[in-house]
Amino acid sequence: MIDLRSDILGGWSADVLKAMIDAANDPRGFAHGEDPNQRALEEELSGLFGFEDALFVPTGTMANQIAVRIWCQPGQVIIADREAHVTINESSSTAGLNGVAVRGVEGSNGHLSADMVKEAVANTPRSSIDRQVGLIWLENTHNHAGGTVSPAGWIQAVGQYCDAIGKPVHMDGARIWNASVATGTEPSCLVRGATSISVNLNKALGAPTGAAILGDRAFIEEAARVRKMFGGWWRPVGMFAAGASAAMRSYKERLSVDHIRGRRFAALLAERIAPIGSVNAPQTNIVMMSGPSEDWAKTMLTELKKRHVLASPYGHGRIRFVMHAAISDSDIVAAADAVRDAMKAEE
Repeated sequence: MIDLRSDILGGWSADVLKAMIDAANDPRGFAHGEDPNQRALEEELSGLFGFEDALFVPTGTMANQIAVRIWCQPGQVIIADREAHVTINESSSTAGLNGVAVRGVEGSNGHLSADMVKEAVANTPRSSIDRQVGLIWLENTHNHAGGTVSPAGWIQAVGQYCDAIGKPVHMDGARIWNASVATGTEPSCLVRGATSISVNLNKALGAPTGAAILGDRAFIEEAARVRKMFGGWWRPVGMFAAGASAAMRSYKERLSVDHIRGRRFAALLAERIAPIGSVNAPQTNIVMMSGPSEDWAKTMLTELKKRHVLASPYGHGRIRFVMHAAISDSDIVAAADAVRDAMKAEE
């Protein structure tokens, strides 16, 4: 089976496995901050991204919801792109855990400029607490837009505007690693302007599990309290933290290959689906194929599965394919051929 549903399926490198085994007999912490491998990972992350501190958490969604709980009061509104992960995939968590609504606005390839944010804030009624903007939300790379990278300078400009009006900015950086590799920019430069960020460690990076949330020390102290309240004080995690640290050391080489394969796969798809469908020009490791209807996409996914290829439905007739380390050059050719054959079966 060629599974292109997510880069969470990329698997662990030999270095990651060795690091986990080596850490198996290390001291294990009980209280917050005692585990040496966890603290080493958090210090490494905070240094890499230029924040005062970081907190290791089980999932990216938990990291995001911790940020919502800290920055927003119940009844407030988050301004985000209309197809941001928080708008679509986390709407029930945001409402159920935190009592916060998301106002989705039209971005550019999933990204919000300072002018877009300014207009959205101005057009949000502020007559009562239940209509106040509590947080501005950015996502880099943007999943539903096809792994797009925020334009240079946009995040910093949003941060400057929000700082002037007293609003925090949270960046969902689940795949910030891909943005760094795609642009050749250091991670700390990509997050300037954000008050807090979340990063996934178990997607393209290839860590065994987990994510992290970053901010200043006071924010992370509060994040640790909220993590415990949300049931995310996981212990012991030294092996997982050591594996994540090892994965971080080789992410540039790993993701560069994913991006190359993404561009090649997109080119192969474009040849095979014209003129019925279209394919995005991938900036990172996500390839999005668009067809005439939702029924078309549903049928395509069924036919692809018969041909041992798995992909994800993404609404509006779109199908998402994600490149990762468990996919080979021959796999992407076979997957593209499966798309061609699936289209013939639809005729």
